[in-house]
Amino acid sequence: MISVYVETSFFSACVTDRGDPQSIVWRDTSRRWWQTHRRRFDLCISEEVIAELSAPGFMHGPEALEMLAGLKIAKLSPEVQGLASLLVKEKVMPAPSTSGDAIHVAAATLYATDYLLGWNVKTSGQYQQTRASCQNMPAARGGPAANRYSGFTLGASR
Repeated sequence: MISVYVETSFFSACVTDRGDPQSIVWRDTSRRWWQTHRRRFDLCISEEVIAELSAPGFMHGPEALEMLAGLKIAKLSPEVQGLASLLVKEKVMPAPSTSGDAIHVAAATLYATDYLLGWNVKTSGQYQQTRASCQNMPAARGGPAANRYSGFTLGASR
């Protein structure tokens, strides 16, 4: 089954009550995808998605968190944090390396998901580039990511 890392912006779009045209399109498209396609994929999130949706300033957190029920949760291992730091250091991703976009790309890359789903175009584009780079690395420099990360530890499904 095709694996998909679902990034926070997707869930945020599903629950938004913003009325501007772009938000309405993203909300409707996201909800339609969730209702009609999610069962066709092996979906995964990371602990970072949970943290972002649980932030006190996120108005629709409880509603978004309900959507995570049954999804696999990728742990933010030292390897994920290390790759996120490297992505920021090499200016592939913007800071910070301890949260946000760099963590999403690193988690999706190391856990070798086939796709990253979200509305953050920069994150999605960097994921494809980073994943391709990791697949070409020798084993000592991260090559196992190309053959499913050997340290892939999923938490209990929500």
